[in-house]
Amino acid sequence: MKKNFVGMALFTSMANTVLTAMFTATLSVNSFAVEVNEQVLNSASANELATPATNNLLVNNEAKTELLAKLAQLENLAASFTQNIYDVDNNLLQTGQGQFTLAAPNYLNWQTTSPEESTLVSDGETLWLFDPFIEQVTAYSLANSISNTPILLLTSTDESLWQQYDISQMANEAFKVVAKSEDAQVKELLLAFSGDVLSGFTIVDATGQHSEFLLENIAANQTLASEVFSFQVPEGMLLDDQR
Repeated sequence: MKKNFVGMALFTSMANTVLTAMFTATLSVNSFAVEVNEQVLNSASANELATPATNNLLVNNEAKTELLAKLAQLENLAASFTQNIYDVDNNLLQTGQGQFTLAAPNYLNWQTTSPEESTLVSDGETLWLFDPFIEQVTAYSLANSISNTPILLLTSTDESLWQQYDISQMANEAFKVVAKSEDAQVKELLLAFSGDVLSGFTIVDATGQHSEFLLENIAANQTLASEVFSFQVPEGMLLDDQR
């Protein structure tokens, strides 16, 4: 099988940008049929969560207020994850693992350990993508990348940024975030909480492919070393600076 660089399931493709390299890009699909782990959503029905016309929705202002209130309490979050990529028929295509740490505002250290190793670091100004397979580091302006890097939404309470999304509250402490722009690379983000702590999320991209992230070993609002979000280009690696 032709190698597809890690990335599209997490950040979705933008030609030759950060969104082409972080997780495994697989089949292009035409619709979204999400399957959420019962442990993540406290036994919520997967069919209920996948249906666009989900019951018990609190739309836009009320849902946005509640979601932003939860995120405002999140100074930082660290977890390990399992990622499951699904096709249109909800068939499992591939599984990956890794761990991440994120912090407000707009800091991220994302380590993918399988099926291929890669690193994504946001230092608050630059988004650094390191792919050891091709021995290359790519640097992007964070300001130009944040709208297509959905995990960073979790560190922002910027009202102007959230105005770009419709938000619905679902059963079992889940929120559905839908991009208003037809040109958005990331179409939907489903966030599951246990209390005020994120416990899992699912991303659907512009092709319809969806990727589910199940979180374990979750630690919120811990004391973090400053170097967690710093990045130095490893010796011998090619730097592609697109800032």
